[in-house]
Amino acid sequence: MLTFRTTCSIWFEKSLDEPVEFVSPGIDITTNFLVSDKSRLIEWLTKHYITFPWIYISKEIDVAKSDNHIFVTLLHQEKIIGYIKVGIQHVYIHDFDTVVSFPPKSAFIYDTFILPDYRGKHLALYGIAKTIDYLREGKFKKLWCHIEKWNQASLRTFQNAGFKEKGYIRFSRLFGLPFFIKDGYKPLVSLKAFIN
Repeated sequence: MLTFRTTCSIWFEKSLDEPVEFVSPGIDITTNFLVSDKSRLIEWLTKHYITFPWIYISKEIDVAKSDNHIFVTLLHQEKIIGYIKVGIQHVYIHDFDTVVSFPPKSAFIYDTFILPDYRGKHLALYGIAKTIDYLREGKFKKLWCHIEKWNQASLRTFQNAGFKEKGYIRFSRLFGLPFFIKDGYKPLVSLKAFIN
């Protein structure tokens, strides 16, 4: 890992001018948008970290707190059963081990999670639609996400929400030097250039 690290994912973009078809969740759900006080979800992430170690990354949480990211919680009978983490301005992307800047009026979904017992009820799609409505009310224009190619369930969910594929990006770090390759062979000067 010190000499070579690589990861790849498909990047998607959605114009928030385009509607999302409403999907009724399979159970009764309450949606909360946490901006200034994220403590309830952070405590939940800490509690579930042992079972799902990718849900709590301290650098990610630190940037989320400082840049007022939006943590969307999905609750069933007042119990958190899933969440969506939405970054604005600067987002720590664990796959790249770096902070990426997004343009004004753009947001980035960097984590979506539903507890296994609640999957298959369209909760992620419902949460994404609610998140899009919330961002649209806040005058946001674009929403981004990136998904690993192996994650077929997430790929289907985001495509059903109207996200369009913008490119397949491989990130590599060789002896500490980062570089990006788009669609298998095109070098990118930076991820920022791709996003803009």
